[in-house]
Amino acid sequence: MNPHSDVFRNNVIAVDVLAVVSIVLRFVARRIRKVTLGADDCLIVASLALLFTISGIALGMIHYGMGHNKEDLPAESSLMVAKLLYVFEILYVINLLTIKLSILMMYRRIFTNISRLFRVGAMICGAVVTLWATAFVPTAIFQCTPVARAWDIDIPGHCINLQLGFYCVALPNILTDIAILSLPIRSCWQLHRSVLYRLSLIGVFMLGIFVVGVSIYRFTLLFIFTPHNVPGTIGPATIWSVIECAVAILCACLPTITPVLRIVCLKLNCPCWSEGRSGSQGTVNNDNLAPVRRRVFKVWDSVSFSQGISTLRTQNTRTTQSDQRSLVNTPPSTENTDLELSYLTVCSTVRSGRSTLGDPTLPPGHV
Repeated sequence: MNPHSDVFRNNVIAVDVLAVVSIVLRFVARRIRKVTLGADDCLIVASLALLFTISGIALGMIHYGMGHNKEDLPAESSLMVAKLLYVFEILYVINLLTIKLSILMMYRRIFTNISRLFRVGAMICGAVVTLWATAFVPTAIFQCTPVARAWDIDIPGHCINLQLGFYCVALPNILTDIAILSLPIRSCWQLHRSVLYRLSLIGVFMLGIFVVGVSIYRFTLLFIFTPHNVPGTIGPATIWSVIECAVAILCACLPTITPVLRIVCLKLNCPCWSEGRSGSQGTVNNDNLAPVRRRVFKVWDSVSFSQGISTLRTQNTRTTQSDQRSLVNTPPSTENTDLELSYLTVCSTVRSGRSTLGDPTLPPGHV
């Protein structure tokens, strides 16, 4: 009995439990905020199903002797480990694809109508990970001619360099993880909240750095793999592949469970959730506005909310006054967002003339 077998098995079960707990908390948070389910939720549930599948395959590989050298196993057991590995490597990539797309869809839900740079970056990341998976899956399926030689090297034929194929999967995986992880940092830092709040928000997203660390460590384990001794050399990389997917699911759920964390923090009198709550009724703070050069303005030609609010545009106007920047503390949404992105920056351009949308009037006391 290989002493590593129990360790492998316990690790697989433990990370699966963590993934399940994180998704349960995700849906509890949805219920608390009365947020409708979206594509990101469907994808994360699909990724959990795939995680269970690859975990079952990994446990099957352990059962048939993964961790033992090939010469110490019956031929049938060694062949079964190779067959399970063939299925595992395909489903592993599909699982990573669903997790990455779920995270990108979550970004789209949280950072609604964010800057064009953010949207383009998210679309590029989504396209890259989709092409990465689309390129690898057929390659993995038809890695050998005939296909059966992928798990039985005694069959005449030829195969691609499997170890090189593993490297080609791992490196783009790490790079896309870093790119996806970096996307929300700039937008979170631009929120007009305290440094503590912004750092805590960025910290939630940056917890995904653990996934990058796991991916890098898994990549180093691929160097010990040899196709002529699959059962004895593929064990650590297989288990860490399961851990990587489970930790990725956990990190994908963390930004969405803030309502649950808020309840806990408020009970513990944590200041990070209590600050700024007294002014959350849509008030306008004009203390830091630049002085207005004209006595009055008639039309707001461009009201651009830098964080998640649509832009109002008019035509046929002429600029007569200087731009202003205001801080608006918007009430938290309970319909389609997971995080409260309040204290948003409003950039207003003061213009005169007629607007095709009419002349919006300002409430008394806000000029």
